[in-house]
Amino acid sequence: NAIRVGRGSSEGVPENAVVASPDGLVGLVTMVTEHTAEITLITDPTLKVVCSVALGNGRFASGILEGGDGTELSLTHIRGLSADAPQAVVTTSRRGGVFPEGLAVGNLIQASPTEGGEWVGTLRPAVDFDNLEDVFIRCER
Repeated sequence: NAIRVGRGSSEGVPENAVVASPDGLVGLVTMVTEHTAEITLITDPTLKVVCSVALGNGRFASGILEGGDGTELSLTHIRGLSADAPQAVVTTSRRGGVFPEGLAVGNLIQASPTEGGEWVGTLRPAVDFDNLEDVFIRCER
């Protein structure tokens, strides 16, 4: 649930920097040394990501990404979802204050309601974590 890259503080990499690939969100920098950075992947259940689920016609639901195994991710506490949402595009939401809005997270492949009126779902991630080679670290200034 983590990777280490050969860039660190000497190259300007800060802790809590967002990490992406051309396909979408990869994770968050959680530890930095002078020449390396450790990235906690979105597959790690300790990394929570507030997400938007595009429902069409300008409507969105929101949920919280809570890890997974790299081939499937778990989206919980989904509010505003309807039964016709599978295959909906899931992106980051700026609501959590950490991730920028609009980074691809994946596609909803199934969802089911809970007793509390929320939904839980499974995503197919936008990023192929088994073949991940290049990542981009967003170093905001």
